Amino acid sequence: MMIWPIVGGSASRQDPNQEKDFQEAVVALKSGYANMAYSLFLHIAEKDDPRAQFLVGRMLEEGQGVVRDPLKAAQWYRRAAQQGHAESQARLGFLYLGGTDVPQDNNEALKWFQTAAQENQHPIAQAYLCSIYAEGTIVPADQKLSLEWCRKAAERGVPAAQTMMGFHHALGKALPMDRAVARQWFELAAKQGYAGAIKALAEMDQGKTPNPEAGLPPAFFLWQATAATEKLPDTTPKKWE
Repeated sequence: MMIWPIVGGSASRQDPNQEKDFQEAVVALKSGYANMAYSLFLHIAEKDDPRAQFLVGRMLEEGQGVVRDPLKAAQWYRRAAQQGHAESQARLGFLYLGGTDVPQDNNEALKWFQTAAQENQHPIAQAYLCSIYAEGTIVPADQKLSLEWCRKAAERGVPAAQTMMGFHHALGKALPMDRAVARQWFELAAKQGYAGAIKALAEMDQGKTPNPEAGLPPAFFLWQATAATEKLPDTTPKKWE
């Protein structure tokens, strides 16, 4: 069974029973009644509840409780994203960046990541912008801007971004070299089980300079590296691929 984050947005103010219906759908999904949950979420989503629209999108994307249809999923994400639902905005960015299930569109990816990061302070979207501006493949490289987004994401607990901050301080390129501060960032990420940070700490303990190759994932893989921080409580973890 898979459960996804429910963040941003709110139930319709015109329907006092909508929140109750939404919670019943969540219970159905958590209890393993995916078909029932999908039907309930779809009914609520058609009333323009962005949370339900997001979950309809996720269920369509994963094929849970319904035949898998990523293109239709993207349509539901867009409806929620246009209402300001942060998770849907970030998910659209990921889909357009990857180009696996929907046609790749780097401009759309950047637009939705920026919207989620700037307007809603979405931490994974901020981490994506950090990586995108550092790589310079879909936009001109801008290390200053990359560092700004990296710090924002790191301060909001994204382990990949915390690891990046650790490397910045360990290598002393974009920031003054400070191994003590680097270790603090690595330790924060390592506590979340982030492999790149754990390896970096081991290298520091051996008196070596940490190797960033193991800790700076390309933008497309960042979702896998950070999605564990975006789960609903008490559910089976599932990395977003």
